[in-house]
Amino acid sequence: MSQVVVKETSPLEALSQPSNDISISVRSGEILVHITKLSVTANTVTYSLVGRHSLKTFEHFPVPNPKYASVPAWGVGVVTSSKNASVPVGTRLQGYYPMRKHIILTPSKVKRKQFEDTASHRAALIPAYRTYRMIQQPATKDQEQMENLLLTDALLFSTGWGCAQQGLEMGGNTILITSASSRTSLTAAFSAQHHKMFQEVIGVTSARNVTFVKSTGLYDTVCTYDDIAGSLGYKDGRKVVVYDMAGNREAKLKIRQHFGEAVVDYASVGQTTVSVNDANPLGRGMPVDANGGAKEKGFLVFHALAAASKKYGQNRMASMLTDAQKAYCVWKLPHFQTMNLYGVEGLLRVWRDTVDNKALAGISYMCSLWETPEDAEPWTFNSHL
Repeated sequence: MSQVVVKETSPLEALSQPSNDISISVRSGEILVHITKLSVTANTVTYSLVGRHSLKTFEHFPVPNPKYASVPAWGVGVVTSSKNASVPVGTRLQGYYPMRKHIILTPSKVKRKQFEDTASHRAALIPAYRTYRMIQQPATKDQEQMENLLLTDALLFSTGWGCAQQGLEMGGNTILITSASSRTSLTAAFSAQHHKMFQEVIGVTSARNVTFVKSTGLYDTVCTYDDIAGSLGYKDGRKVVVYDMAGNREAKLKIRQHFGEAVVDYASVGQTTVSVNDANPLGRGMPVDANGGAKEKGFLVFHALAAASKKYGQNRMASMLTDAQKAYCVWKLPHFQTMNLYGVEGLLRVWRDTVDNKALAGISYMCSLWETPEDAEPWTFNSHL
């Protein structure tokens, strides 16, 4: 079967590593999942950059050759062979998948229409990334679009919501979000506006995405990376919380120089800005805080949600998050746009455009390793082996 892998020595170079089709043996308790589609976003690129570091994302789907790693992405699959009575053939699953055509999972006991993959090599990894949710097969185009929206923006919503909640907890009255056109940034800005958390929501973006970012109406102020000082000016009493989705060293320096001691929280969330010329792309995320303010630290949504749960109580926190996410979907769905691509070359094209910051803002790319829409969706539950 085919899979897309990344060189560990250069995690920005995606390669196709075809192998001969072989018979996949499903053992007792296991299921074979036909991966129908994957959402490829800037978040996916971040997963590759931290693959052997903080999130250990490469460890979810190991490959035989240690020089390579299988990039994970959020996606949808259909069970085409099962030796697990709780997850029969035809079950549609939303979750974390490798860039392959198939994957074997070993489900735990199904609770509330979801289960964890209990494969031994994933046992110590973050549970959210090995949890799979049973979903309905879309019957109409509108239902398919809602499935895509839930797969892309909605899956990242808790991260954006967590950013806004952490900013409020840290005493900020101004939230600044880099890579303002990205999904996580949009969900953070929406959450901040939805809950009326801050006096000002600032979005920093590239010049090519300014029009799109302004069109969302989620930011009080929008500026480019090149004009941070000129656009933002100075306001007395600002307490700025920064949620950095870009990981751009030059932008970090400009933000620090402009706000200095007014920065009360600076969290590194993602790395949407990537340079293929960097020998070590992760090095671009090193702190640039010589101008004072809070020290930079990594952001983990699980810690932010735990803090919110302690503050509000688990039930109220869950209700607040759910209500905000539903409101976001209502806001986003009317102008939610997707582009479907099939085959290795299509996926690689989206990958390269995303890495090079050439992907179209406002477009959600749904990719499949299968060559045609008919093969991607196994309507007859044919595993294509």
